[in-house]
Amino acid sequence: MRVIAKTKLMAMAKPWPEARQAVADWHDLAVAACWATPNDVRRSDPTASVLANRRVVFNVLGNRFRLVVKVDYKEQKIFIRFFGTHSMYDAITAEEV
Repeated sequence: MRVIAKTKLMAMAKPWPEARQAVADWHDLAVAACWATPNDVRRSDPTASVLANRRVVFNVLGNRFRLVVKVDYKEQKIFIRFFGTHSMYDAITAEEV
């Protein structure tokens, strides 16, 4: 998969130095993946939550952080939509991600 864009993802994680390695590990997992369906995502990461509109929520660093992406399975692209703490995630609406 191609992650669009790693720079944006790392900038979102910058306020939390303790999360940077976990985010980098997620990026490595995503780049190595070849997800054709939401079930493929779940096989790679059983804790991932598949939402409507091709969005997926990943738990990062023991669920302290949430990463929301939009997956284009056909084009093999992942678009970063949100990264933040669990409480920040709880405050956003579906339209924001």
